[in-house]
Amino acid sequence: MRGVEIRDIQASEVATAARVLARAFTTNPGMQAIFDDVSDEQRIDVLERLYIRFVEACRVGAIARCAVRDGRLLGAQLAYEPKQFPPEGDPGWMMLRGVLETGLHYVHRIIIADVFLRSRHITEPHCYLFMLGVDPSAQGAGLGGALLRDFNQRAIALGVDAYLETDRPAAMTIYQRDHYRILREEVFNLQGNTRTWFMLKPLDVLEADERRRAAH
Repeated sequence: MRGVEIRDIQASEVATAARVLARAFTTNPGMQAIFDDVSDEQRIDVLERLYIRFVEACRVGAIARCAVRDGRLLGAQLAYEPKQFPPEGDPGWMMLRGVLETGLHYVHRIIIADVFLRSRHITEPHCYLFMLGVDPSAQGAGLGGALLRDFNQRAIALGVDAYLETDRPAAMTIYQRDHYRILREEVFNLQGNTRTWFMLKPLDVLEADERRRAAH
């Protein structure tokens, strides 16, 4: 995408990336269910504490990428290559530290949600798109698509399928347009019903889409 740089998140950019993700995810149904006693703006502050540790953990033990336009970090992608998930060792402890730093009131809810997702995680080798978010001020400009293509290309390079989950209907539709297919759809009961879609883009579809893009 012209004018947009996709690259690794630097140590000095961790807080900025976390803030971008917090702003992107604060109205997601799952986040509203877990952090149901605060406003959207207050939820951003709580999520930022959580996501700082998530970004740090992925920089150490997985993939942490960003979309930069005109010198501003406006989108972030956290992902795992095969055998990197679930995180263990230092990255795992960093993730847990982030959960604890949200406040004890929320810890059990986050753990319940994490168990729900992990119990349904596919077992075949794959790249896992853990988080992808664009600052609301920059949404609709193609940054999310550029980050998604970067993730897809990583899966192609490694010769595996691409996998993700989402609880946002609009995001589910975007991923379907990119030829991700729904593996399963479930309603998760945590402080209300949250519908979650588990989605996969097989390697052959990834490769076919990339060939079509390259031809244009």
